[in-house]
Amino acid sequence: MGTLGTDEVFQKTARALGEVLGIDEEGVAPGSKLVGDLEATSLDVVDLMFQLKKIFAIEITLADAQRELGSTGTTAGGGEQGFNDAIFESITVQDLANWVRSRLPA
Repeated sequence: MGTLGTDEVFQKTARALGEVLGIDEEGVAPGSKLVGDLEATSLDVVDLMFQLKKIFAIEITLADAQRELGSTGTTAGGGEQGFNDAIFESITVQDLANWVRSRLPA
């Protein structure tokens, strides 16, 4: 199995997000923010992490996502445990797809 291209990773991520949120994947734009625009809840994000783990056959956790995707801005609460929605309010679908792609084997 070769390395997936950026577009393919985005399409699979958008499809998974569409399934989790019960929306048409065509409505999932690269710049859509998970919590802010798509109104994903903490349970949706946890489910999405599980779906991405299955689709891409990679080990990812919510803690990984919060730590690595939230590295550009820290919040006062620390956020190691539980869901930190402030991080996912600013994360776009493209950010998530890029993060997933960075975790794929070379």
